[in-house]
Amino acid sequence: MVTGVMHISGRELGLKAAAEFFGALGLNIGVGMIFREGARAAVKMIPGWGNAISGGVAAAGTYAVGRAAIAYFVEGVSISEARKLFNRRKLPKSSKSGTT
Repeated sequence: MVTGVMHISGRELGLKAAAEFFGALGLNIGVGMIFREGARAAVKMIPGWGNAISGGVAAAGTYAVGRAAIAYFVEGVSISEARKLFNRRKLPKSSKSGTT
């Protein structure tokens, strides 16, 4: 997804550039993926609602990364602003404090 956003923005495509973007956001891709997938697997044990919650967690994370990538590559905001946007978007609205 990030390389697609990079392509649309006219930036040079590459896995290295995408990895640098994730690193600049402060994401450790390997550890983050392990925790996310572990949480999604645990939640799926809840009959009925588990799959819905798991899908919501995946969607929120994907949306946050996509929105930060669009802000950085297309809108031209700084990486620190993209990081702030990512951190605001990945949290559910009920657990946010302060202003948006």
